Amino acid sequence: MFRKDFKSKGHTQVKSSDRKKLRQQIQQIYPTLNDDILSLIIPTGKGEDFTSCKLLLSTGDEILVYSTNKIPWFFIIEDNKSKTERILPTVYLLWKCPDLLTLKFHTHKHVFNKLMNGADLMLPGLILPPGCVTLQTFRHVQRDELCSICLDDNRYPIGIGQTTMDGNDMYMSGMKGRGIVPLHLYQDALWNIGPRTEVSYEKEQRQLFITDQEKINENVEQACAQASDNVNTLNLNEEANLG
Repeated sequence: MFRKDFKSKGHTQVKSSDRKKLRQQIQQIYPTLNDDILSLIIPTGKGEDFTSCKLLLSTGDEILVYSTNKIPWFFIIEDNKSKTERILPTVYLLWKCPDLLTLKFHTHKHVFNKLMNGADLMLPGLILPPGCVTLQTFRHVQRDELCSICLDDNRYPIGIGQTTMDGNDMYMSGMKGRGIVPLHLYQDALWNIGPRTEVSYEKEQRQLFITDQEKINENVEQACAQASDNVNTLNLNEEANLG
């Protein structure tokens, strides 16, 4: 989305009443944001800098970016399908809250240049625990869902994207084809209007997908339940025969 430069239509200070409305909206969409972060990205104090800026993209689309002290924290786009507005975090906000988006995918570092050149993130490029791809692996993934994109084992995202299919389709595709469409990336034109800070590193600790062991445990529980049902059925049949 921001691979090419855009035209800016100037910055406008956001009114106090609009700041409060925006803060309420963001709290509803991203309930994990704490008060300190909310006050940082949407300051409500008198005289504190908080601006909106319309950007005209090379595609002809217009988006609205909100910034504090020249740091772009989030932007608003129109969803072409639902015709509703979506509030999306920039990488600067994701670096403050790396787990802001529930869905997160990791890919290899060498894939980053391809993404910057306009490629989508392909399913074979995802980093997954060995042998974890089962029908249950992506059962929580929805089509057109926002997700963070990370490199290697780094917890801090280098961008955000949108899924092209749901989890069932990912599995049924044999993990082939387009998985995620990048919307905003580190080092793109939107990142460039901010302080241009670099990505921090911290090893990812969250378990992002269903592993084989979890599936084994689930299968064992199901097998035990089925065995118990079979025993009960057998006992009932024996009682009926004896009667």
